[in-house]
Amino acid sequence: MGGGSVLHLFVTPLAQFSAWAAVAVFAAAAVWGRWPERLGTLVGLLNCIASALLQDRRWNHHGQPGVFAADLVMLCALIYIAMRCRRTWVLWAAACALLTNFTDFCLLLDTRIQLWSYVTASYVWGFGGVAAMLAGVVFEGRKPASVLSFRGPSDDAPTAARPSIPNARVQTRS
Repeated sequence: MGGGSVLHLFVTPLAQFSAWAAVAVFAAAAVWGRWPERLGTLVGLLNCIASALLQDRRWNHHGQPGVFAADLVMLCALIYIAMRCRRTWVLWAAACALLTNFTDFCLLLDTRIQLWSYVTASYVWGFGGVAAMLAGVVFEGRKPASVLSFRGPSDDAPTAARPSIPNARVQTRS
């Protein structure tokens, strides 16, 4: 479907920068992030790879259903992460993914949209998502973690604290 090598997608400096930015944020999340940051950046990196593989170069000026599907999977994954943890960055990343999906969908519906506007919007929303993920690593993933550990939602779940009243006596009926 992609027509050969995926290296053709990384010929422009902006495409190369965005690919290296995604790799750098994923590497930072692997070292310093907790499970939401690791999962979010992993999904983002896999989305970059899937979009490169699923793009059909024969239809550059038309909508790309494969890229739309990859972006939709990323949006669903970010919504899942947002529902499982309390992280502000996930909401921003999901918002950027939603806007990316709207952009893809608009090009699928109307091929008269000029390609430069589609590509510009895709890069803006993509960089916004990468920036949100980087903010998640910087502000939420404060503690160092082992690169190989990937524990699920339980390691970040808030602990239930019992209310305590100092010097309170338990009264029982006699």
